[in-house]
Amino acid sequence: MRIDSLNNVEIILKEIGKRIREYRIGLSITQNDFAKKIGVSTRTLSSIENGADTSFGTIIRVLDGLNLLTNLNLLVPEKENYILQEPIEKKRYRKTKKNEGWKWGEDR
Repeated sequence: MRIDSLNNVEIILKEIGKRIREYRIGLSITQNDFAKKIGVSTRTLSSIENGADTSFGTIIRVLDGLNLLTNLNLLVPEKENYILQEPIEKKRYRKTKKNEGWKWGEDR
């Protein structure tokens, strides 16, 4: 499943948990061993894999344990990688002369 703006938070958390489980299983490591490796409890890891919300620090530990930490560069790219938008031009208005009264646009 592709994660995009049409999904709610719970669906996204479940998908991320599913992906984490698949990567961990792909490394042929048990939940217990992986939890010890990254410094969290087995219960915490199980909760994450089942779609529970967790701290960002824990996610960083999980990504590091799966050798996916460099993917955080995609999540928050460095500023110089931004595609900068051109600045919006400000409209300039000329002051009216003192002897010239204010007029509606169509009266000019």
